[in-house]
Amino acid sequence: MAEGISDVAKAGLGFLDQNGNIKSKEALAKEEAARSERNKSQETDRVSIQDLAQEGLSRVSARTSAQTNQALNDNSEAEQDLKRAREVVKEQRAVLRELKQEEKELSEEETKKLRDRFGELQKERREIAQKIEQNNKERVEEGPKRIAVGNKQVASFKPPQVKFDEGPQVDLSSKESIKEGLKDLKADSDSLKEQRVQLRSERAEIVKASRSAQAEIGRISSESASAERPEPLRNDEDASKLAQKVRDEILSSGAKSVQAFNPTAATEKLVANLFR
Repeated sequence: MAEGISDVAKAGLGFLDQNGNIKSKEALAKEEAARSERNKSQETDRVSIQDLAQEGLSRVSARTSAQTNQALNDNSEAEQDLKRAREVVKEQRAVLRELKQEEKELSEEETKKLRDRFGELQKERREIAQKIEQNNKERVEEGPKRIAVGNKQVASFKPPQVKFDEGPQVDLSSKESIKEGLKDLKADSDSLKEQRVQLRSERAEIVKASRSAQAEIGRISSESASAERPEPLRNDEDASKLAQKVRDEILSSGAKSVQAFNPTAATEKLVANLFR
């Protein structure tokens, strides 16, 4: 029986004393006052713990956002490299087409102007290729970009690498060499387009991973905010149910002192009288 009584005490409001007798109104009033103070303290602790939990989740969310931005920045930088490469290749192809055309005879001045322009573009392309190589190297040194929720990894992205070289060497005095140069530049253009599609696909994956991570953080935050806690007895009906439960537990325990306990005594009416 002692074990059953102990369980009642843990619930916050016991109607029986250690001898199995119903407590007096004075004893219950004292317990009610003490319980009220405990509830206030528990509620204060609960708010403090929730605040700490939410503060921790805010830091986790900020870190996840920073990781996402790092991955997106790498992707954007690589796409800018591709854009510069595509622009110079486009101009190179346009110049060679002018030099290749057979419908119209170019004057010496026009030919020289086009050849000079192609030479400038070759120099510009070399500089772009070298810059891209340097950017590729720096991204590799920084390593993969991971998106995580705390210690749980959601996704990892390899450093984007742009493939672009200094281009074909073209003999501008040879129509055949110009034709071969155009073929090579067409292949360069196709490669850059494919790389652009790949980068945009990876960008979509980064955004998807970020949304998944933030959704997980939101789920954790929601569960933390709605965590259940034991509720105190609020009314006579709850008290009556608890008294019935205790009576049943005592009866099922087989203790001898149960014979001194009148099961009909713990009625709703009696419980109501205790609060008058």
